[in-house]
Amino acid sequence: MPKSDVIAKAVIIAKKSLRACYTNDGIYAGLTHFKEYWARDGLWTVLGVLKLGDLPMAEKQIGLFIKSMDKNGEIPLRIGSEFGLFWRLLGLPYLGKKKPLFNLNPAYFWFSGRSGLHLRGKDSSSLLAIACGEYLSHKGKKRLVKKWWPKLTRVMAWYEKHKNGILINEDWHEGWMDSLRLTGTTLYVNALYLKAISSMEEIAKALGKDSLVWRKRYQKTKVSFFRHFFNGKYLNNIATDEPSPQPFVVDGNMLSVWWKLVPPRASRLIVDHFLRSGVHHPVPCRANTPKFHHSLIPWRFNLIGLSGYHNDDCAWLWIGAVSVLAMKKYYSDRAKDLLEKMGRLIVKHDAVYEIYNSRGDPYNTWFYRAEHSFAWSSSLFLTAAAEWYSV
Repeated sequence: MPKSDVIAKAVIIAKKSLRACYTNDGIYAGLTHFKEYWARDGLWTVLGVLKLGDLPMAEKQIGLFIKSMDKNGEIPLRIGSEFGLFWRLLGLPYLGKKKPLFNLNPAYFWFSGRSGLHLRGKDSSSLLAIACGEYLSHKGKKRLVKKWWPKLTRVMAWYEKHKNGILINEDWHEGWMDSLRLTGTTLYVNALYLKAISSMEEIAKALGKDSLVWRKRYQKTKVSFFRHFFNGKYLNNIATDEPSPQPFVVDGNMLSVWWKLVPPRASRLIVDHFLRSGVHHPVPCRANTPKFHHSLIPWRFNLIGLSGYHNDDCAWLWIGAVSVLAMKKYYSDRAKDLLEKMGRLIVKHDAVYEIYNSRGDPYNTWFYRAEHSFAWSSSLFLTAAAEWYSV
């Protein structure tokens, strides 16, 4: 099947997958065990929703988390059933049990492996600002963004309590790689934070607000970001004062290229390292290489066969899509080939799944099955495809 035909069919499937997650209140992360409103998944999803021209749905999704913000400026990790976590862990969705009814209950944390410690999503607030910026750039209603503006500034102020100097600290399970005990000043969280500052500057300009304060903050943060993460070849996962290499994590590296968060020379080096690393083979794209040390994996993930969920094993199409968007700057043809590879996977299974194994099949163990439809990956596949094709 020609490349254009494969991608055209994959786009149709991804659109169907994404829109299947639409509700009257917002967008579910998935249709089985993630059938709730997760801030991380849902706000990433706004990018693809906008590419489809579904502005009213983007407004619902952003508005859902804006109105659920607490008095400190923190937005919920997820919105849904109080019993949703236990429902998933018991595997009830696969036994045909219906999701418990809920009344949009916001949850600002979930339990970590540390006794008595409640951890938040450190990326959610940045994603809210980014989603608002994207909404405005896609001819969104300026009056609506103006209404959101006071809460957006409060969201960004919330980060002041979680800084290590200029950059943001993350504790266990606070980023998207929440199956790993990562601590410190992490790449993914800070790449999003830096992009969020840039989004705030653009929103401020459009609304006639003081954008200079955001421009200065962006420049200062960008210098610190590059100095603490770049090791001469790519961006480390944990910020250090010494440029010694760490495992290559795809998310923050390729996001930094796509969003121009690093100088052009470093950007090219990152893409070249990505291509040499092989993380996009045989299925695009694994989260990192080489593996993180086994001590970073909680016992419960080993127990259920998910030790590689975020650790050089499972492949995620949303990471593949971000990689396509970054590669396009330097290797357009190779980027399109990677998009086609993802498209063939979507067409093969007639769905967009959460994670895949090395054979390109949806990940399936005794205790866990890959979610589908998976809105996050559907959305970013469409975002990448829109660079060449009509969606």
